[in-house]
Amino acid sequence: MGNVELRSVLFRPSLGAQRFKIGPVAFFDAGRVWTSLEPEPELDGEGAGLKYGEGGGVRFQWGEAFLVRVDAARSPDGTGFYFGVNHAF
Repeated sequence: MGNVELRSVLFRPSLGAQRFKIGPVAFFDAGRVWTSLEPEPELDGEGAGLKYGEGGGVRFQWGEAFLVRVDAARSPDGTGFYFGVNHAF
């Protein structure tokens, strides 16, 4: 499994004593998963069976600890839209 993520801060607005950071993110993920310990090629695929995804989004940080993320991602298997609050980093 691997992940590459590029982030930047484009805006640093403030409202009184509150500080914010807003910026874009681009990412690429690749990895391998299996359905079970027994081989199931119809579900797991043949060969290396690597799956990948790519996408981008926006990060909105309030202060030092509160982060909101909005992402769109796609892979050969489909497209997804994601929203998260208090993202891990």
